[in-house]
Amino acid sequence: MKKAGVILLMCALFLTGCSNVELENRDFPTAAVVLWEDGQLAVFYAIPDLEGEKGSDKKEEKQEAVLTKGDTMDEIEKSFQYQSDKYLDMSHLKAVVFGKNLMEQKEKFQEVLSYFEQKPVFARNMLVFSCEEEDREEILDMALQGDTSFGFYLENLYKNNPDIGKEKEMTLGDLLGEIRKEREAVLPEIKKDRIDLIR
Repeated sequence: MKKAGVILLMCALFLTGCSNVELENRDFPTAAVVLWEDGQLAVFYAIPDLEGEKGSDKKEEKQEAVLTKGDTMDEIEKSFQYQSDKYLDMSHLKAVVFGKNLMEQKEKFQEVLSYFEQKPVFARNMLVFSCEEEDREEILDMALQGDTSFGFYLENLYKNNPDIGKEKEMTLGDLLGEIRKEREAVLPEIKKDRIDLIR
């Protein structure tokens, strides 16, 4: 019994150690901006720097927006992995912003939605927004400002605005439902100077 206990303890320590190492080597985007530019997809991942400045007591959360282009979402995901020394972990993704030009490309937009629908890591209650492709620079500046990661910031806008309420938000599940019913989906819009939460 004692031998078995020692083995179990060693296994637990080993697994804990591996888990810590894995977390340190993962990127956790909290929001993604998916655009249609020059005949291909352009995706920006808003990624908070969880490590921050080593040896610093600052509580601010540094962020970066990483651009990756490709013909499909799977290709973009693989391309990101080739360029990064960290694993792309989507489990903290809170919001996706779709460009209006992309949404007008019906076949391509459906392909993008299928990517999000078929992967269990993407929650059905994940928020979705729209934007104009030409506003991308201002939107990215907005995403990188503040001390809260962009995905959590968008999520908190609904939580902390009782006059708007959750019934005004649009989720991935809502969007997929509208598409299945062949209805025109109207998403809350992120503009270069403001965010329209009411659709």
